[in-house]
Amino acid sequence: MVLLILFSYIAHQKRKKEVVEIVSRGGIDLLIQQLKEKANEETIEAPGKTNDPRAADALIDFVNSKDIKDEDDSYFFTLGLNALGKIGNDRAIDFLVSTLGLNNDMFVRDYAACVLHNIAHEKGIKIFKAVKPLVTLLVDAKNSNYRLEWTEGALNAITGEKFGKNIDKWEKYIAENRDKLE
Repeated sequence: MVLLILFSYIAHQKRKKEVVEIVSRGGIDLLIQQLKEKANEETIEAPGKTNDPRAADALIDFVNSKDIKDEDDSYFFTLGLNALGKIGNDRAIDFLVSTLGLNNDMFVRDYAACVLHNIAHEKGIKIFKAVKPLVTLLVDAKNSNYRLEWTEGALNAITGEKFGKNIDKWEKYIAENRDKLE
C-alpha cells in the first residue's frame, strides 16, 4: 500500500514538471492544446494559475466537453470548476453562476456554489447575480432532500447575511435588494 502511494506521488510530481515544461515552451497556447488532447489533474489545474483570459474559455470548453459528460467524470469536472474559480474573471464567474441553474445534477450545482463561495470569501468578490440562483438551489434541494454543503456558505459570503436554509428570509432579502442583485 505504501509503495502504491509513493508511486502515485512520483507520477503526480512528474506530470507537474511536464506541465511546467509545456508552459515554458509554448505558454498558454500549448497548455490549452494539452488540455484538449491529454487532460490530467495537472493540465486541468494549470490554467487556473494563469491570468490569461483564454484559460477561462478553454476550461469552460473542457467542462462542457462531450467526453467529460459521457464519462460522468465528476472529479475532472470539479477540478475544472476549481480552476475557473482561481481565474475568477467575469467569463469564469458567469459560467459558474449559469451552472447553478442550467444543470440538473444537484452535486454539480452545489459544487459550483462551493467555488463561488471561495471566490467571494478568498477574493472578496461579491457576486450578487448568484444570489437568486443560489436561493433557487436551496428551494430545489428542499424539494429533493439533497443536503447542500456549500450553498448556504456562498450566500453568507456574498451577502453577509446568515439566514441558513430559511427560504422565506432569503426571498425577503431578494425582494429588498432587487436593484443590487440585477
